[in-house]
Amino acid sequence: MTRILFIVVGLMTISYSGEIRRLCIQLVDFGENLASGALQCYECLTCTDPFNASQAIKKTCPTAIEQVCYKFKASAGGVDVVTRGCIPKTSSDVFCDSAKKSSSVVDYCGTCSTDLCNSSSAIASSLVILMTTMFVKLVV
Repeated sequence: MTRILFIVVGLMTISYSGEIRRLCIQLVDFGENLASGALQCYECLTCTDPFNASQAIKKTCPTAIEQVCYKFKASAGGVDVVTRGCIPKTSSDVFCDSAKKSSSVVDYCGTCSTDLCNSSSAIASSLVILMTTMFVKLVV
């Protein structure tokens, strides 16, 4: 992580347009959040979809083991159940795979790795999207 931050700070010293300079500052802020290791996720056992943040708490995930945020949605008998929270990254694939295989009522199970990223109706691979977007903005 230190290497990435050093490169970004180095880019900021070169004369670039205001947009690229702002992007570099955002990269530094993003890197500092990752380096701290304290991921925040929404946590709730009976959330609704679309999501209402007032129904959930913002939980700081444990830092002993790397964590990801998850969202799980199942439907049975016309009742939707949505849960959100933190889960160890090492068990996230097993969690979603076993949930989907064990029951036909599972509508969605996904994980993401940025602060409060489990609020959306569908979770994408947030880090990949962020890095791709930043690369395209730097090249163009």
